[in-house]
Amino acid sequence: PETKEFPKGAEIALAYFNKMVDAEKQEKKEVVKEEKPPKPEPVKSKVTKPEKAEKPAKEKKEKPAKEKVEKNKYGHREGSQAALIDAAFEKGGSYEKIAENLKLSVARIKSHYHHMVSDKGIKFVEKGDTIKIEK
Repeated sequence: PETKEFPKGAEIALAYFNKMVDAEKQEKKEVVKEEKPPKPEPVKSKVTKPEKAEKPAKEKKEKPAKEKVEKNKYGHREGSQAALIDAAFEKGGSYEKIAENLKLSVARIKSHYHHMVSDKGIKFVEKGDTIKIEK
């Protein structure tokens, strides 16, 4: 309490509580000190197991060769959204106009722009709200 005066009997209760906590701590220490008996080793039975018949090795199936996918000069697969956005960036236009023409969101166009700048190192020319890949 703020007055630093405890109600009657509180000091006795606090002393009792502290004694109980100390006793618990002591019990825990004693439990930790006691060593656990070592685990008995498993008894091996004298019964032998019948030998398993050997299975023939599985033949590896040949996987069909993957078709080489054409990629544009920026490393994106031809026909993908990324390749379409790349082509639109080469022509130039605003984010909104490119998004409208490709039927994609403006956020998708902007995120691809940031990918091209940060990951691919492509430079863009920005005039007003139009953006175009620098040649």
